[in-house]
Amino acid sequence: MSLTVPTGRLFDRARTLVAERLVPCAVVGLARHNRLLDLLAVPDPDGRFPVTPESQFLVASVTKPVVATAIMRLVEEGRLLLGDPVARYLPEFARHGKETVTTWHLLTHTSGLDEGYVQRLTETGGGPAEHIAGALDSFLRFPPGSRFQYNNAAFWVLAALLERLAGLPYPEVLQRVLFTPLAMRATGFVPDPERAVPVLNFPWPERFADFVRLQHPAGGLFSTAADLLRFGQLFLNRGTLDGHRLLSPATVRLMTRLHLETTYEWEPGRPQTVRWALGWSKGNPDHDLVSPEGFGHAGATGTLLWVDPAFDLVFVFLTNHWGNDQRAARLLLNAALAASEE
Repeated sequence: MSLTVPTGRLFDRARTLVAERLVPCAVVGLARHNRLLDLLAVPDPDGRFPVTPESQFLVASVTKPVVATAIMRLVEEGRLLLGDPVARYLPEFARHGKETVTTWHLLTHTSGLDEGYVQRLTETGGGPAEHIAGALDSFLRFPPGSRFQYNNAAFWVLAALLERLAGLPYPEVLQRVLFTPLAMRATGFVPDPERAVPVLNFPWPERFADFVRLQHPAGGLFSTAADLLRFGQLFLNRGTLDGHRLLSPATVRLMTRLHLETTYEWEPGRPQTVRWALGWSKGNPDHDLVSPEGFGHAGATGTLLWVDPAFDLVFVFLTNHWGNDQRAARLLLNAALAASEE
């Protein structure tokens, strides 16, 4: 397979999608064979904010596989079993019938946690400690493991596990076990005011600063295309980057293989097939060019990180419109996968 990917048509398509206002701006990146191949920045046509290949974006739920990877480091170190009840490590979590919820359930969105407490904390401006406490004290909507329901509260519980077992605040755990060894120098919960692109269409604009201060483990990371490509390459390379091993091949296999396939209504009345690994989505090869081996995660700001071993490719798409349906990201992912085989 070629070391390079012809990006001319792909990047032209990205420029067109921005010009057509499908997204406000875009940064597109590709990597393979331990090499960052190319980056393209397409700025906002209306000139409202600058965008460069080094711009920092709120990646939203692309945060989730990052947190999941830190959890798997605990597994590798012999500190955590995915099938153990979470209450074994966090006894206070057992309240309200949650004594059988496992870390596996949290990572596969099958925990059944009720997120009703979130609205109250949003209105009162609760911080990370309050959100962790709320998740630990939550109720169940259905028996754990009985069905899939996409769940952000689960990642507050995962953050609590990181803190309890590592003995450090969860942002510091991510920094120590992932961002520093992977040289992801522009990734974290605190945006760089010189590089961060503003988020458009945020549902509570007057509370965006509060959202940033939350350091939300389900969707609060800021990052760049180059940093996310490095994270993706770690998985493409089965746990190594720049000649250094950070994850075992067994961990990568477990995190990226299919564990769950079902239907789910992301929007009422519109059931769709969901295929899930551990912390990663598996995509739908029936609708896109992705392979069954591929995996990735999208974010509410329109972002997408995709790793596809069958194409030996890591793809990143970043933009900044909250509530975007990832249509632009999927169109460009298909174009990138096709170009990678030319």
